[in-house]
Parts: sequence; C-alpha cells; structure tokens
Amino acid sequence: GRNTAYNENSAIDVSSRLFIDKPKAVLYRYWRKLENLPNFMEHLNEVKESGNVSYWSSKIPGGLGEVDWEAEILQEEENYLIIWRSLPGSEIDNAGEVKFLDSVDGKGSIVETTISYRPPAGDLGEFAAKLFNPAFKKLVEKDLQHFKNFMEAGDFENETFRKWEETGNF
Repeated sequence: GRNTAYNENSAIDVSSRLFIDKPKAVLYRYWRKLENLPNFMEHLNEVKESGNVSYWSSKIPGGLGEVDWEAEILQEEENYLIIWRSLPGSEIDNAGEVKFLDSVDGKGSIVETTISYRPPAGDLGEFAAKLFNPAFKKLVEKDLQHFKNFMEAGDFENETFRKWEETGNF
C-alpha cells in the first residue's frame, strides 16, 4: 500500500532464520505481547499496545537520538504469524513479519523474520541509508539472536513463567 513512484528510496529488507529450542506457541505468545520486545531488542526503549495500534520508541544507532512511530498489525495467525507496518505519517516507514515454525525434528522451533524499512527521501535520507543499512542488518540479526538466548536461557524458569506457559497470561 506504499507509493514507490517518483524517486522514493528503495526499501531495505532484512531476513533472518534461527532455530530456538522452545515450542513455537511459547515463542509466539512472548513475542505477541509487544511490550516484551524491548527485553531482547536493545535498540527499543518502549512499546505500548492500544488495541490494534502500537506505539514504538527506539534509539537511533550511533547515539544520534530517538525516533517514535505507530504501527498496526495487518495479519495474525495464532502460534504462527504476525505481520505489521508503520502507520502513515510515522517518523519511520517500516513493515515486517515474523513466522514461528516447528523444526523438522519437532524438538524446537524455527523463527523467521523479514523486516523492511524505507529511509526518508532526499539527500539526508540517502546519507542515512548509506550509513545505517549495514548496521540495520546486524541489528536485526542481533535482536533475533538475543531472542533465542533470552528464551533458551531459562530466565523464565520461575513460577510466573510456568504459570504463563500453562495459561498464556502473565
């Protein structure tokens, strides 16, 4: 639904795929509670949900400040898929999806992410894209690795997490 005509910069797409030794339902439920994302995405300051709209605050790489935006979930399939995009007028034009798949051996899950962002138009946007594209790819890959480490580390091996795994509620 984005207009890509007339010299707008191309989107930057980053895809990752990683095995995590946890059931996909547990991974999905944790990720779907968007307020949890700053627990493993170091660049995020805060995420707040209000209905189908979420409010995001993130650090700009290199300590150059912060950026905020609003996003909406476009499609969701429980324990399998979440697709989102930023709302028009947001400071960041981004979209993405995360899939939670059973591993082939059934002993864990595969988490696939595709995240896309479009730098702002003009010279400043072109400069920012050249500067941040390599950092953005590394950031997404690092976030997914942190998610794996966080979920597998057993940080949830306490009464609260056991209750959450059983009921799906914190």
